[in-house]
Amino acid sequence: MSEAAGFVLSDGTQVRPQVPFFIAGSGRCGTTLLRRLLIEQAHVVIPPENYLLAVSPRLMVMAQDDWAAFCRLVLTNLVKHSGNWADFGIDAAAALPLFAAIPPEHRTVANFWHAFHALYARHIGRPSKTRWGDKTPSSVDALPEIVEIFPDARFIFMIRDVFDMAYSYGSMATAGRAGDYLGGARRWVEANSKLLVFHEHFAAQSIIMRYETLVLSANSEMARAMAHLGIAFSAVDALTAAEARDMAAQPDLRNVLHDVHRDSIGKGRTILTDETKAAISAIAGPLQTRLGYEPFGKVS
Repeated sequence: MSEAAGFVLSDGTQVRPQVPFFIAGSGRCGTTLLRRLLIEQAHVVIPPENYLLAVSPRLMVMAQDDWAAFCRLVLTNLVKHSGNWADFGIDAAAALPLFAAIPPEHRTVANFWHAFHALYARHIGRPSKTRWGDKTPSSVDALPEIVEIFPDARFIFMIRDVFDMAYSYGSMATAGRAGDYLGGARRWVEANSKLLVFHEHFAAQSIIMRYETLVLSANSEMARAMAHLGIAFSAVDALTAAEARDMAAQPDLRNVLHDVHRDSIGKGRTILTDETKAAISAIAGPLQTRLGYEPFGKVS
C-alpha cells in the first residue's frame, strides 16, 4: 500500500496521507455499528456519511481544473447534501481558504480528502489520528469511482439477512419508507450484487462481513477487520460527543451507541407476515442462497 507525501495546511494542521478504507453495504446492515467499533478499538477517524467523495472528480471537471473553484464546489455541496453539516464540526467558510492554499504540488482530489479528514480529526480533538475511513452505505453504488481516486483503498462490505434489513428499512421514519419492505429487499439485491462484483475483482482489497457474525462474535470479527485494514488494536477509547454527534441525533442510528446485542437478529423473519416474506424471497431468493441465507419457505 503506497502513501503520498505529507504536507501542512496554513493553520498548522498536519496532513499525513495514508491508505483510507470504506465501509459500505445496502443500508440497515450494520455499517454504523462497525464504524462505532472501529473508532473505539482502532486509532482511526470516521466522520459522518459523505455523499460527495465519489463524485468529487466530476466537480474537478466542472471547475475546469481551477483548484480554488474545485474546493469551493466540494464544500458548497457538502454543506448542502450532508444531511446535517454541523455533525462534521467544520466551519466551511474557514476551511475553504485552507484547502485552496494547499501547495500546488499536492493539489489532487485524493489529497483534498486527506486534508479534509485531517481537519475533521483536529476539530473532534483527535489530531494524532491520521488513518481515516468513510462509512457511507451508498458508496456501494460508486465503488469504481472510489478506487479510481484511491487505488490502494481497503473496503469492508457489510451484509445482513434480507428479511431483517427489509424490516428495518420499512420501519424507518424516513419519508416514503414506512412499510416499504419490498423496496428494502430491492435495495438489498441491488447493493449486494454490486459489492459482490467488486469483491470478485478486488478480492485482496475487500472483505465481506455479516452483521450477524459481528454481533455474535464481535471480538473475532473486529480482529479480522483490523487485520484486513492493517490496523493494530488499541485500548478501547470511548467516543467523544463530537464523534457521536450524528449517531446521537438520528433515531435510526442511535441504537448503535448502546451495548452490542443480538435482539435484532431474526426480527424480520419473526415479525414480517408470511405473505411479505414470500414476496421478499421472490425478489431476493437467488442472492439469499448465494450469500448463505435461507430463503423463506426453503425446506432444510
